[in-house]
Amino acid sequence: MLILGMISRGIYAYMLPRVNTVAPSRGSIVHTIIGEGVVEAKDYIPVNVIADIRVAQIMVEKGSTVARGEPLLKLDQEEMNQQLDDLKDEIAILEMEIEDQNSVAFHNAQVNGLNDERADEDYALFVSQAQLNLNVANNALETAQQASMNRISRDAYIQECIGQNGSVIAAQMAVHELESAGVKNSSYDDALEYMDMMIYIARQNAEDAYDAETDRIQQEINEARQKVEETELEVQAALLDATREVEDAALVQVTNHNAEIKEIQLQNLLEEQLVYEEMISQNGIVYSPEAGVIDQIAVTEGSNTTSDAAFVIALTEGTFTIQAPITEENCKYVAVGDNVSILFPGSGSRTEDAVLDKIILENEQNYVVISLDASNAQIGEIGEYTIESVGVTADVTIPIQALHSDGVRYFVWVIERKNTILGEEITATMRIV
Repeated sequence: MLILGMISRGIYAYMLPRVNTVAPSRGSIVHTIIGEGVVEAKDYIPVNVIADIRVAQIMVEKGSTVARGEPLLKLDQEEMNQQLDDLKDEIAILEMEIEDQNSVAFHNAQVNGLNDERADEDYALFVSQAQLNLNVANNALETAQQASMNRISRDAYIQECIGQNGSVIAAQMAVHELESAGVKNSSYDDALEYMDMMIYIARQNAEDAYDAETDRIQQEINEARQKVEETELEVQAALLDATREVEDAALVQVTNHNAEIKEIQLQNLLEEQLVYEEMISQNGIVYSPEAGVIDQIAVTEGSNTTSDAAFVIALTEGTFTIQAPITEENCKYVAVGDNVSILFPGSGSRTEDAVLDKIILENEQNYVVISLDASNAQIGEIGEYTIESVGVTADVTIPIQALHSDGVRYFVWVIERKNTILGEEITATMRIV
C-alpha cells in the first residue's frame, strides 16, 4: 500500500507543470521606460534670396544633404541686371532729392532757430508782465483789506462824530448855561429837548456814514479779490499761449526730418545694390550657408522669388533630437539629464548613447526630447529609446513576473517545504501583497 502511494505521488508530481523559482533579496526597483521616435535636427536656418526674381534652376531636392557653399538655386541673370539698373536710377533720384532738401532745410533751420529764440523771449516777457499784473492786483487787495482792519469800531466812530458835531456842541453849551444860571423853567426843557434831537440826528448821520464807508471798503475788497482772480486766469492763459508758442517753434525743428528719412532710405537702397552686385558676380547662384539637409523648398523653377525663405535647412552639425510621447505615469520616473540608450534597428542595427534634454507638454500630451550627437545618427532614422531609472531600495524584492492577479488583488506564490510520511513535500501558498 505504501509503495502504491509513493508511486501515485510520483506520477502526480511528474504531471504538474514546471515553474521557475527565485529567492527574495534586497535590491532596488528599476523603472524601464521604452519608446520610439524619429531623429530630427535640433536647429534649422532659413535661406532668403532677392525677392521678385525668376528662378532659373533649382539645384537640390527636398531631403538632399548639402555642404556649406554648395549651390542651391540659380536666379535669372537678365532680370537681376534690369532690377539693378532700376535700383541705380532710384538711388540717383533720391540723392538729388536729399541735396535739394538739405539746401531748403538749412534755410528753414535758420528761420526756425530765430522763431525759437523769439518764442523764448516772448515767453520770458509774458511771464514777467503776468507776474507784474498779479502783484499789482494782490497789492490792491492787501490795501483794501488793511483799510478794513485799521478802522475804529462802529460805536467809537459814532461817539466821535457826535462829540465833534457843531450843533450838538452848541445845544450842550446852551443847556450848560441854563444850568449854571439855575434856570429850570420851560426854556430849560426846550434846550434839553433840542440837545437830544441834535444828538439823535448826529447819531443817525454817523451810523449812515459808517455803514456807507463799510460798504465802500467791502466793495473795494471784493473788486480787488475779483481782479486778483481775473489776473490769475490771465496769467495762466498768457503762460499757456507762451508755452505753446515755444513748443510750436521747437516742434517745427523736430518735424523737419524728411532729409534724415531719405538718408535712411538711401542707405537701404545702397545696401540692396551691394546684394544685387554680389549675386550678379556669382552668376545668380545662391549657395548654402551651412551644412545640412534640405528640409523645405518654397520656390519652383520658373516662378518668382518672394520675401519668404526659399529654403529651410536642417543643420547636421552639433546635436540631433528625438521627440517621443511618454505617459504621465512614466513622467514620474524620468528626469532631465538621465542617460538614454537608443537602438537603431535594421540590418546594421546599432545602439547609441544619448541624454534626456527636456520634458515638454504639447496639446495635453507629454513628450521627452532626447539629444544625441549628430555624428551618431541620420535625420529621419527611427530609434527605439530606453531610459532606466533606479527607484527606492527595499529589503525584499521579487521580479515583476512573480506577481499575479485574480482581477481583484495581487498575490505571489510562496514555496514551502515540509516532511511527511511519504517524504519531503513542496507546496505553493498564496500570499496577498
